[in-house]
Amino acid sequence: MNMKASKARRGLYTLVFSILLCNLLSALAPAAHAAEMGSIAVEKNWQTKGNALPQSVTLYLKNGEATVSTLVMSNANAGQNGEWTGSFENVPLYDDNGRPIEYTVSEMWLEGYDFSVLRQPKAERIEIKEIGEKITPASESRYSVGSANMIVANKGGDYYLWTESALSDTQKTRLLASINQAGLQGFGKDLSLSNTAFQSGLPAYFEAGVTVGEDNSGVYVDFEKTNVWSLFYAGMYEMQRAQSAIVLNTAQEPAATPTPSASPIVSPTPTMQPSPTPSAPPQTGNTGIEWVCAMLSASLLALFILVRKLRTVW
Repeated sequence: MNMKASKARRGLYTLVFSILLCNLLSALAPAAHAAEMGSIAVEKNWQTKGNALPQSVTLYLKNGEATVSTLVMSNANAGQNGEWTGSFENVPLYDDNGRPIEYTVSEMWLEGYDFSVLRQPKAERIEIKEIGEKITPASESRYSVGSANMIVANKGGDYYLWTESALSDTQKTRLLASINQAGLQGFGKDLSLSNTAFQSGLPAYFEAGVTVGEDNSGVYVDFEKTNVWSLFYAGMYEMQRAQSAIVLNTAQEPAATPTPSASPIVSPTPTMQPSPTPSAPPQTGNTGIEWVCAMLSASLLALFILVRKLRTVW
């Protein structure tokens, strides 16, 4: 009985220890980049061509093929110029690596109107516009980098980033995501807030013994020791403000009613007249008198023959 109780206690202790160890490891594990939530504004314009507007329209915010959010707009959203306005609310703006999500806007089919997108939405972003050649300090103590507004350097597993203007932590994350996307050669891993030292403004000083300053030729990097950084890049980044989606509905042209063509004038089919019954050849002269004379001659001849027969009998 005591052995069984002892085994049960050991099993319970093992279970409790496992739970505590899992909680400790979870606490020590690096937290994933928290998704930044926000809204995406939409402006809908109309070309009605005299057609009536619909009561409402349904729009979709899509990440690839997946629908992330739905927005129903109506005439109640109309602005001063007749455009409809609205926004997709509480949607993630960036992925787990801090990169802006490339959303697209589509619309439920609307009878009588064609749909087009004039501008897809974009979250605020920082983009690398230009990047110079990799520089590996070896013998020079100063390097001119002209009009660069960004310098990113590497030394082992540590990174150093100088920007002309100070950035918020959110903006730093977006710039680091853009740098990681640029695929700069020589960096062993992705830059993050935990492994990158930031400096801004002019002049700027890094504890490793590097100064970023400016003279008549532009921005320069000055090393106390040439091997402080293994390599660095100088370049230009650009802040791009968030932009709303702009969509357009254009009324379809009504189907053209065919114009009746003039009916062809049909010549009447000639009616075949019956051939006249041939009549006796026309007679010439006074036919009536001649007929009477003939009848009188015949009667007198008959009377003459009758008289002779009677005289013979008598």
